[in-house]
Amino acid sequence: REARTIDYTRKQGLVHEEFLLPADAPKWVRAIVADRSVAGASEAFWNKVEAFEKRSDAQLARDLTIALPLELTHEQNIA
Repeated sequence: REARTIDYTRKQGLVHEEFLLPADAPKWVRAIVADRSVAGASEAFWNKVEAFEKRSDAQLARDLTIALPLELTHEQNIA
């Protein structure tokens, strides 16, 4: 939509990354993310979403930020 690429390779502080699908996700979704890295699966998924949506003012996603407790370890926050 914005016709630009953003490079996050120098971004630091990432503790964990995962691309999760619900158990009943359609086969076409499972096929486009199969055997890809987390970044590759995310890119393939969102490219498909953008290709499907035709409205120029469509909201494709929401940003969700969650604060994790400092009292827990990284492993506990991931679990």
